[in-house]
Amino acid sequence: LTQQAGHQINFLVLTRGEGGKSYTDLAQKYYKKNLKKAESKSQLAQIREGEMKESVKILGGNRLQFVGLSDFGYTKSLSETMEAWKLEKAFGEWAKIDFSPYDLIITLFPAGYDHGHHKATAKMLLDKIGAQKTPVLAVRIQDALNYEPEDLATFLGKQEKTILKPFLTLKREQYFGRKDRLGLQIPVNWVIAAHKSQGAAQRMMMRDKTEEYYVLSNNGKDPLDWFVRDLKVDPKRLLK
Repeated sequence: LTQQAGHQINFLVLTRGEGGKSYTDLAQKYYKKNLKKAESKSQLAQIREGEMKESVKILGGNRLQFVGLSDFGYTKSLSETMEAWKLEKAFGEWAKIDFSPYDLIITLFPAGYDHGHHKATAKMLLDKIGAQKTPVLAVRIQDALNYEPEDLATFLGKQEKTILKPFLTLKREQYFGRKDRLGLQIPVNWVIAAHKSQGAAQRMMMRDKTEEYYVLSNNGKDPLDWFVRDLKVDPKRLLK
């Protein structure tokens, strides 16, 4: 979207990741800080904010905004997350954000096994932009297979447990450059490498070969139409 079609992309991050200290062992040596102490949350938040800024730069992002909601630790519960966040002052900042100028919003796939913060992000997006009719897509990487097929349908409030399928799959193994030695997986690896404080995430390098995109909300258009006509993305780069 940035390099091929020339679009501006803004990133909105709800927390600063201060609660995720479980896999910081290697990062402690790199940053020369003890990140596992309870009083180190502010340091970890500052580090992860810097890592996110580097990722946005790699991806060609135009703007990065942190909402400031708390990362109170890992949970699978959507309701626990929503109840906690609605009591925070930063939730009021979230309420002020206007998504109407955007052509498209992409969030993480809200699978049942996933982090409650990720599911809450998708839920808050859908609740907020319902009247604005901005298209919302959820992206799911290839190896995130540990989920029930009806999870997404249940999340969207569908009565029947329908198995929703992706409307397109993007193949990361697309090669170009001299002798086709470069590929889309390379900048993905750069982004993963930037997040040194999330140690276990480094194992995702070269792991996920595809990205699946699901429609959470649309504005009456065919989803592929957003990419090919409105967003002017070369259809040859998309695998339906």
